[in-house]
Amino acid sequence: LLADAVAGFAVPAESLDLENPLRVVLDSPLILDLLDLNSRQQKEYAAAFLDALKEHGLRVAVFEHSIEEAKNAIQAILDMHRRG
Repeated sequence: LLADAVAGFAVPAESLDLENPLRVVLDSPLILDLLDLNSRQQKEYAAAFLDALKEHGLRVAVFEHSIEEAKNAIQAILDMHRRG
């Protein structure tokens, strides 16, 4: 589920400016913000940041270890809620 959500952040290949090879790598805290797992302000900032990247034709990437960190953070929160 998380990997599918993160894949949705990427810029579609047909909209890339091939003259601009710059790629921005998102880290796990920003991924959590984009998934609306922090404050409303953090979600809004992250969404605006991602929109700005896309508007400028920049490529967006996420390292596998950042996805794993985000998954682990989500799992820790779920485990804590299960334990009460």
